[in-house]
Amino acid sequence: MLAQRTARLRPFLAMLEPEERRQLERLLGRLTATLAVDRPGALVTCRLCDRSACQDGARRCPLNHTVPSG
Repeated sequence: MLAQRTARLRPFLAMLEPEERRQLERLLGRLTATLAVDRPGALVTCRLCDRSACQDGARRCPLNHTVPSG
């Protein structure tokens, strides 16, 4: 499912300049962060998320509730 989603989005994102893509990513991250106020809500929101993209070390999931505290 993630591969299909990526394939459909790629042509739309290709028209953006690199800085525009970075801006879009930041804005979408801010919007996404407001989708859930607790861990159960975040997990529902993230059910189609590419977790490897959020947890690659350089990035953090905007829904911090998905990351177990420890």
